[in-house]
Amino acid sequence: MFIELWKVSKSLKISLSGGKLEFGEKTKEEVETEKIDSEAMWYLQWLMYPLVIGGAIYSLLYMSHRSWYSWVINSLVNGVYCFGFLFMTPQLFLNYRMKSVAHLPWRAFMYKSLQYFH
Repeated sequence: MFIELWKVSKSLKISLSGGKLEFGEKTKEEVETEKIDSEAMWYLQWLMYPLVIGGAIYSLLYMSHRSWYSWVINSLVNGVYCFGFLFMTPQLFLNYRMKSVAHLPWRAFMYKSLQYFH
């Protein structure tokens, strides 16, 4: 438990001084990373929403469902899977934009991406 609290305090830059919690400032690199990450998510939303809506419409027209409730639940679950998969991709965009050498190995990326569709 103490290790987890230490990790959280390091990542959020929390310090205790004089009985008060103080939060540290973000570095220039963190601000740049947040900017690039939000840009990647902006681009991905143009892919994500049509895929989810198109998948729901396709499911309604061409697949059999027991009821409307079943179709809604199925569409929502598929939307969650799509969001989970696409939320993994901004890291690739971030690595590309920052010319980062720290990257996710190809096999690990494929394992993570395929686990959403099992």
